[in-house]
Amino acid sequence: MNMQKNKTIAVISTIVTLFILYSTTQAQAPLPISGLFVNPGTITTPGGSTAILLITPTRAIGTLTVKCLASGNEWSTSIDTGLIGMQSWTFPDDFPGADTNTLGMYYVSAEITMMVGKYTWRTTFRVEFFVIPDLPFGTIMAVVALFGAVIGYTKIKRNTVLH
Repeated sequence: MNMQKNKTIAVISTIVTLFILYSTTQAQAPLPISGLFVNPGTITTPGGSTAILLITPTRAIGTLTVKCLASGNEWSTSIDTGLIGMQSWTFPDDFPGADTNTLGMYYVSAEITMMVGKYTWRTTFRVEFFVIPDLPFGTIMAVVALFGAVIGYTKIKRNTVLH
């Protein structure tokens, strides 16, 4: 009888605890994700490309501009996200005359007008290249040569001692 009473109290306590937790949690509507995004943010090979994505909560029209900080070159294209509120581009393919042959920072700017007003959204991406320095290979080769010489020396010494 006492065991039954303990089980009943445990079940009621669990139900009351869950009720309190769920009733005190604020109901939040999911926020729409909006903004200007680039992927990848770093182009590791000059001449490579990046995807630019604009997501807005409502239809947006305007101009998307990409500017290379190092050269001062600037390229633009039009924005119309339509009813879905999303538009994407590939830089430099969708921008006439554009390229990513100049190393450095590129600024991406979206000047847009929506029903709720005018906005400027910005992001950046970089163009850089990766160089493997000669020094690590030289160091690795020196270490390999050292161990090879030590192993060779011990083999020769062992063979001469045994004969």
